Order: sequence, then C-alpha cells, then structure tokens
Amino acid sequence: MNVTLRQVRAFLEIASLRSFTRASERLNVPQSSLSVLISELEAELQTRLLKRTTRMVALTEAGREFLPYAERLLMVLDEGIEAAREVDLRRRGQINVIASPLVAVALLPPAIARFQDAYPGIHVTVTEFPPHQISTHVAQSLCDCGFGVFDAQDDGLISAPIIQGHLMLLCAPSHPLAAQKKVGWKDLAGHPLIAVRQDNAARRRLDRQFEVAGLAVKPRFEVRNMVTILGMVAANLGISIWPSWAAPLAKSFQLELRPLVQPQAHHIVSVITSKDRSLSPAATAFIETVRAHAQAL
Repeated sequence: MNVTLRQVRAFLEIASLRSFTRASERLNVPQSSLSVLISELEAELQTRLLKRTTRMVALTEAGREFLPYAERLLMVLDEGIEAAREVDLRRRGQINVIASPLVAVALLPPAIARFQDAYPGIHVTVTEFPPHQISTHVAQSLCDCGFGVFDAQDDGLISAPIIQGHLMLLCAPSHPLAAQKKVGWKDLAGHPLIAVRQDNAARRRLDRQFEVAGLAVKPRFEVRNMVTILGMVAANLGISIWPSWAAPLAKSFQLELRPLVQPQAHHIVSVITSKDRSLSPAATAFIETVRAHAQAL
C-alpha cells in the first residue's frame, strides 16, 4: 500500500474543516490538488472516506473509522521529529550550572566527565555559590539549574531530589570515636564540633537533628565552605558531620567516617530550576546524567 503523508494530512484537514475550500486555504495548496490527494488515498484504501456535496463535506462510515488512526499516525510522526531535533540540539551549546561548593567538588565532576563523553560539543560552566544564593540565581533565570541542599521552596522554583545520603560522623583516625563501628548522636556531646555557618541550609538541618536527639550543641568552629571542614578535622581541631555520598572526598584526607544512628538522618541534594524558564534539551540531558551518576553511587 502506498499511502503518503500528504494524503493523510489532506484528509485530516478536510475532515476537521468539513470543507475542501477552507482546507485548501489552510494548507496553501490548490483545491484541485486536494481532490487528487483524496482520490488517491481512497483508491489505495479501496473505500470512500468523504461524502462531497455542493454545500458540505462529511465523513463516511469508513472515514470515521480511519480518522483516529490517521490522527495517531501524524502525532507519532511529530513526536519522532521533535525527538530527532532534540538529539541534534544536544550536540552543541552551553549550560550554566551553579552548585554548592561540596556538590561542585564531590558530585558534579564525574557526572560532567560522563556528560562530555556523550555530548562533546556542549560546554558546561560550573560556579560555586552558597545554597541561598543558588536559589536567587535560579529564580532570576541567571543559570540553567542549581544543585545543593535546600530547606525552603521558592514559589518560582521547581525542586527535585538528585541523591539521598545519610549523615555520618567525620573524625581524625586518632579520635576516640573512631574506635566505634557506629556512633549515636548523644555520643557527640562534649566533643568540639566543626560546622558550616547558620546561613547554610545543611547547617539548619543539622541543628534540627541535634534538637531531635535532645542535644544543645554550639560548634567550636564555624566555616563558610564544607570543604574547609576536611582540613580542620584532619588537623584534629574537632569532629564534624558529613554526608555519605561525599565519603570518597573525606577519605582522600585520610579521615574516618562512622554511621550516625539513633536516629539515622538523611542528607538530600536537589536540583532546582525556574518555573519561568524552559530547560533546553542540553540542560535536561545534563540533569539526567547527574541523576544517573548519583544513582550509581
């Protein structure tokens, strides 16, 4: 059977408008050409699809039966065309990503390497910001997406979890708590704590966790960047709390990690995007790549 897309499009327009004249104007082709396309289609199907009178055009019973299949055919074709165009768009361009310093150093680099292997023509720019600044930049559409720990949802943002780890004790190998396989939150009492500042969402979540455990803890040292904690713990200035998904980075400093229990607490990294800005195919592919890498962890 030799049914063409031009014949199907002609049939759908006439069926929708119930007029050869209006369909001819919509498709910008001569009415005589439409008549030929419909005659050819009916000849291929060996049945009449349209009833033509001087006043109107109506579908025959066969035409009504054929109509949903013709609509589905063009819908699937349009989806295929769009998919093919998206693949082409993902081959070039630029993505502007912002992330918290810890996410930028511990989570994104392997994902970026994986993404560059798949899409070498797309340039990825990563800028580090504190989480509250990330939200502002994304809400103002100053970047494509942002990664970090967020404890408040802006109405103009869409948030989706990327990875969920759990909180662990971070300490020097010589620290007494390193001798335990698991550490309860109450075991932390009396030990100098190193934490990020209170303007960080991860710190606010940590403070809530201490409240749940019934502890009143005031950090001995406060830093702006979580990566700074590693150097301070390595110098045995105190202990800290660290997310499990960033364990390889902590171990590169020869530090010890122990599960925190009673209760176990989660540490969730999310990606945020602006509701007012459509993601490019390249940015969508990048987020998918980061999520796949996170799941592999």
